[in-house]
Amino acid sequence: MKIRCSFLSFIVLAFFCYKLPAENYRRIISLAQSVTNNLYLLGAQDKLIGCTKYCTIARKDNIPIVADALTVNIEKVVSMQPDLVITSGLTPPRILNAIEKMGIRTLRFQPPRDFEELCQQLEKLGELCDKTETARQYIRESRERLTQLPQPMKNKTVFMELGNNPLYSVLPGSFMNDYITLLGGQNIFNDLTNDMVSKETVLLRNPDIIIVVSMNGAGRQEIESWKQYTHLRAVSHNRLFLIDAEEACVPTPVTFINVLEKLIQDLKL
Repeated sequence: MKIRCSFLSFIVLAFFCYKLPAENYRRIISLAQSVTNNLYLLGAQDKLIGCTKYCTIARKDNIPIVADALTVNIEKVVSMQPDLVITSGLTPPRILNAIEKMGIRTLRFQPPRDFEELCQQLEKLGELCDKTETARQYIRESRERLTQLPQPMKNKTVFMELGNNPLYSVLPGSFMNDYITLLGGQNIFNDLTNDMVSKETVLLRNPDIIIVVSMNGAGRQEIESWKQYTHLRAVSHNRLFLIDAEEACVPTPVTFINVLEKLIQDLKL
């Protein structure tokens, strides 16, 4: 009996100590620009066989386009015989269901709520394509870079504009709010749950800093439109800044830190 128990204990110990091999999907379709960016960061772009028309990083490699933001060519997806389709929160459930009914595995990444969730999604993606250590290395480096950053927005109120027609603001519960809080700032709309705001409300709350997320080259024009409100603290102290939507809105952990570092440089002006 003693020998049997020892043998069973050995088996149990071996089971828990054995490290299962990483998953290694070789034919991945990405229906999210952020996923595509992360695959390139990991050096796993050779596994990418399809993407959306917004995955700009994949254009130089002529990766076939199978979708836009909301519409997916399901027939094309199935014909390409992927072993994994990764989507974002924008992909309608009916599309996922249709793909899964064809025997193809799908995985949905929800919009990350903060920098840490960006890191978690990169690590998960690393596990899926046998790049776990690469992902963890990038995460360690990004977290270390974050600890070295100053907080130039400390005790400052900030409006981060996502769109101007209508006017949208970054809100808490989004990783983009971390661009403000990790540099010590306070979002002027941290009490709202609806991201559509009015210019009058921005003027009333009178932020110390305005950050415009620039898309399609319209950012400079938007900065100029704010400058007419000379009573705004952000205007009178020349604290109006641009960040690029391509980096800021669909970042990897690495480009997230890049955006923070650019903001810090701009704030020194």
